[in-house]
Amino acid sequence: MTSGRVSAEPEFEGRLKSDPMEQPGSYGLILGPLVYNDGGAYDCRPKNSTAARVSTAMGEPAILPCAGNIKKQAHHGDLCVQWRRDGKVICKHCNNILACSPELKNRASLSTDHILQGNMSLTIKPTRSSDRGYYQCSYNEEKGNPAIVSLTVTEPLNVMFSTAAGSDEVLVASVKEGSVLFGSRYLRRGSDRVLSNTVVLRSVTLLDSGVYSITENNTGEAIGTVFVQAHVSPQEKWLGSPCW
Repeated sequence: MTSGRVSAEPEFEGRLKSDPMEQPGSYGLILGPLVYNDGGAYDCRPKNSTAARVSTAMGEPAILPCAGNIKKQAHHGDLCVQWRRDGKVICKHCNNILACSPELKNRASLSTDHILQGNMSLTIKPTRSSDRGYYQCSYNEEKGNPAIVSLTVTEPLNVMFSTAAGSDEVLVASVKEGSVLFGSRYLRRGSDRVLSNTVVLRSVTLLDSGVYSITENNTGEAIGTVFVQAHVSPQEKWLGSPCW
């Protein structure tokens, strides 16, 4: 779509038209009449624009960059910063007050001092799988830079174990949307939910010492590695002979 004109692929020819929307930076398409093969997921991406890509593991923080030319004499009351995701306003910082949509409650933040310096980056912590999407930043009706930020939240994740780097790996657990499914070797030894971004493993033995790696399930790409050394606490011992 360019300047309100729609160029459609053959399977959509004659069934698409643009939908003017009130919010600046928001765009819509009307598709009809529908056919069975139209079912699926659609996303909107800007063409020939400056974009930034941010990728983080689920549960880790994400910083979405945004910069603008703020006058040196500006005060907090002069600035109104808005963040949109997929065209919908999700956070607004006006009159030194931050208000965010319910899904970001207690998870989103902007630095008031940094805003006056032209840094209007949005921090989301911890991230959820539902946070992925395309974000836009604006201040006092001016577009921020970059024009759009693409956030990818990697999940599901696999936790793998090996006795040493380079040796064969064993699946410890798979994590998806906060739920944990343990591999056969680790059944009934951990919590079925992620606690504080941590997979909990109980009844640890010396055999659990080794390298634990976190990988993205879809690509197999390693996100992080942890070495664990297990210790067995000394057991209580009885000294002397029993009394008869």
